[in-house]
Amino acid sequence: MADSIVSTHAADAGLMDLVRDYVAALPGAAAEMRRLLDTGDLAALSRAAHRLRGTGGTYGYPLITEVCGRIEDAARGLRSPVMLDEFVLELLRLVPRIEAGLARPQS
Repeated sequence: MADSIVSTHAADAGLMDLVRDYVAALPGAAAEMRRLLDTGDLAALSRAAHRLRGTGGTYGYPLITEVCGRIEDAARGLRSPVMLDEFVLELLRLVPRIEAGLARPQS
């Protein structure tokens, strides 16, 4: 597996319960985005990507913000729709790396 991804808030014990809850919800959110893409509901996909885009940085995961920005833009027609599938796959590949980073002991 590629390198784990650790929240930028990992050193803040006060935020880590919230970060854990966020990470616990990520697999479901990413799977829902895959389902929305598969069913062709680009409007709902754009909204879901927008929500995750906004929360990614809040919880210390700027890569989530970046990838979800690409998904949102592609779903809204601002980027090539051909890349939409690749962007959603990229998000799905980030989830286990983020989960691994959460499980990794902090120094």
